[in-house]
Amino acid sequence: MIIILSLLFGGMALGLLSSRCRYTLSVDRVISLIVLLLLFTFGLSIGEDRHVLSELPGLGLSAVFISSATILGSLLVSLLISRLPGRKKERRQR
Repeated sequence: MIIILSLLFGGMALGLLSSRCRYTLSVDRVISLIVLLLLFTFGLSIGEDRHVLSELPGLGLSAVFISSATILGSLLVSLLISRLPGRKKERRQR
């Protein structure tokens, strides 16, 4: 846990320092690349495990339900937060 927190705070410090530089690496591209790499390695680990592969059809329906409920819940909470009193509605100008 200490390693994880150290990496988090180290990244925050580096981000703070690099925000003052004119030429910085595009963090969005790096994050996207890392997420894709993590998804690839996750797929590799699932593909290597025969037990997980054999259970995958049975898990499919539950996975669809859980992911759908998560998306729906996120949308509902976002809608509720956007309607809180005191929040200004911003309109885009074209």
